Amino acid sequence: MIFVTVGTQLPFDRLVHAIDQWAKEHPGQDICAQVAASALTPQYITAHPFLSPSDYRRLFLAAELIVSHAGIGSIVMALELQKPIIVMPRRADLHEHRNDHQQGTARRFASMGYINAAYSEVELWALLAQYQAGHLPSHRYAHAAAKKDIVAAVRHFVSEVESARRPKPPALKQTVKSAS
Repeated sequence: MIFVTVGTQLPFDRLVHAIDQWAKEHPGQDICAQVAASALTPQYITAHPFLSPSDYRRLFLAAELIVSHAGIGSIVMALELQKPIIVMPRRADLHEHRNDHQQGTARRFASMGYINAAYSEVELWALLAQYQAGHLPSHRYAHAAAKKDIVAAVRHFVSEVESARRPKPPALKQTVKSAS
């Protein structure tokens, strides 16, 4: 079973539509999705707007593959539970989020070998084809003891991103009094 999650804050119709269309082309694939307040009504996957924490965890545990937005909670849970994950980050220019922090999150985790990242529907379908063929690129997992290190690394990364986005205060002009 493939479990798809878009988080609970915002819908992510581009991801939901891409998965639903992929399922149409691949009948028989069991796909369950948590889609938030999506405007779409998926036809080829089982979709739930929201799930209780226990149902969410149950589906996450039962899944062979996780497909997700680039939410830190989903990524860390996949690493902790040793689940392969394909992440498709939201895009601010498509009004999927207020900024592109998910793009940075996906790039960073992919560069460290923890996730498979798809930045478009075409890339998502290519990674799903690799998964189906048994050739999804492997990635590193985290064991429970490493969770603190991962969380610390994520906090450090978020802190770097936030400080880079903060406007710099203007330089103070120093007045020099001449000694006359």
